[in-house]
Amino acid sequence: MSILSFNVRGLNSKLGVLSNYVNSFKSIAEQPEVIFLTETKGDGLLHYDLALKINYLLAAYAPAQGSSGGVAIFIKKGVRFSFISSFENRGTIIDLFLKNCAFRFIGVYGGFDAAVNVPLSDWVSSYACANTIIAGDLNHFSPQGEGWIDGYLASGNGPPDTHNLGGSMDKFLLKGFTDIDYLVLHLGFTSFSDHRPILL
Repeated sequence: MSILSFNVRGLNSKLGVLSNYVNSFKSIAEQPEVIFLTETKGDGLLHYDLALKINYLLAAYAPAQGSSGGVAIFIKKGVRFSFISSFENRGTIIDLFLKNCAFRFIGVYGGFDAAVNVPLSDWVSSYACANTIIAGDLNHFSPQGEGWIDGYLASGNGPPDTHNLGGSMDKFLLKGFTDIDYLVLHLGFTSFSDHRPILL
C-alpha cells in the first residue's frame, strides 16, 4: 500500500511540485497508488488538470467553497476502487482494493470548531467500517466511536515534526490496522507543520 496525503494549501501553486514528484519515479509500479489532497481551494477543473498531468484517475473530490476547503483523491490507473460519498468541501470516501488488502479510505479537511466538525464527524461515522484509514488535515476533527488509533503512535516511531500544532493535528487515524509505516516528504520546498506531505 502506498498513499500520499498532502495539505497543499492551494493546488494551483503545487501542480508543478506534484507532477514532478509523481513523474520522478523510475517506473509506474513505484508511484503511490493513491494521492489524497486537502485544502485544494479548487474546483473540478483544477483537479482534472492535475489528473491529466500525473496520468492518474480523479476518483473523488469535493470542491472548495470560495477559497475554503476542497479535497480530492487521485488513483493510479489499474487500481480498483469504488466511490462512496463526498461531504460539502471537507471530505470524500472511496473503497480501495489493493493486493491482498481491501479497506475504506476517508479523506478529510477538519475544522477548528464544532459547527464544522460535528456534522463532518457524523458523516464520517456513518461510513466508517472495520478497516478504515482517515487521512488529511484533521485540525480539531475527531471521529465518533471506539477503535480509532493514532497512526503515528501505532508505527512505534512517535509523532514527526508535522504531527501537531497545539496537540490537535493528527494526520492519519486507523481502525482495523495495527501498524502502518509512514515517511514525511519535503519535495524540495519549505513548508510549515502539518503542510508537509506524508507517504503511508
